[in-house]
Amino acid sequence: MSDSDRGAPDVGSGAATEPMPSAPPPPPVIRPDPNAGGGIAGFSLANVARALKVAALLLFLLPWVTVSCAEQTLVSMSGLDLATGSVTVHNPMTGETAHPPSDGNGPDMPVVVAAILIVLALVLSFVLRRRVGALASIGALAGAAALIGYSVLYRIPAKAREDVTQQSGPATQGVDQAQLAQMIRVETELGFWLTLAAIIGAIVLTWMSLRRVPPT
Repeated sequence: MSDSDRGAPDVGSGAATEPMPSAPPPPPVIRPDPNAGGGIAGFSLANVARALKVAALLLFLLPWVTVSCAEQTLVSMSGLDLATGSVTVHNPMTGETAHPPSDGNGPDMPVVVAAILIVLALVLSFVLRRRVGALASIGALAGAAALIGYSVLYRIPAKAREDVTQQSGPATQGVDQAQLAQMIRVETELGFWLTLAAIIGAIVLTWMSLRRVPPT
């Protein structure tokens, strides 16, 4: 065999025809669901906001307002009591009973409307999609917070003092009506503040989830 034959490459060998290994495929890109409002593994801000709305409704069962006079508790009213108007107040001075402080001696309408708005906000978060549902829910919750705040912090204390002074009768003769009104203490209980906190928390989380949803 000549030197020229030994130097020529063997084109028929397997080493010359073996294919090059291909690069591994890139990992799949996981895109977030725009309807989820943020979160991972099913834990989303929108779902937490819905849970807070349910919690706000359940907190209607806790005491919201306590009315007392001369260190004696007249009545402790929950949000449900105010909404239904099913509570009576005992006056220790006269022994008489009266309806809780509410216009018309019936359900406290601001509290009733607030409860309806919370339920509406919960339903809208499921029925409407994306931005419309979030904005409608925020509006309903803001209205509910304003209504219960107005009723519990302003209207009920004034009405409670008015009711007690009007029903004082002869047992309080010689007592100035202004002094009697000052003896009435209307204290806001933890149940109200927890309800208000749940509503505000739902508003904040709904707003945060809204900012993560791209405009359509």
